[in-house]
Amino acid sequence: MRKLPISLVLAAAATLAACATEPRPPAPSVAVSPPAPVADALRPGYGRVSIVTTVVYPNSTFPGMFRLTLRMDDGTVQVVDTRGPAIPLDERVEITADRNIRYPVVSRR
Repeated sequence: MRKLPISLVLAAAATLAACATEPRPPAPSVAVSPPAPVADALRPGYGRVSIVTTVVYPNSTFPGMFRLTLRMDDGTVQVVDTRGPAIPLDERVEITADRNIRYPVVSRR
């Protein structure tokens, strides 16, 4: 019987040991849908800021945007992403016909 070199024996043992480990379950995948186009759904009107959150991308980067949830005077809720400064809670804002946020709001008569 021929003797095998030790390095060949060690390589064979390492290969068998690698095959003997239990397979890992696949990593869970997370489906991230792109943000819904909110700008086309905006309706002009007046309302108050009820929620302010920062927008963070799935890779944990901050794009410099804030998401405002607005309770409009007609009772509806609108969600707006803006690159402007964060507007404090309960402040009055106006959504203009050209889909801009006007703040501070000049008092209406």
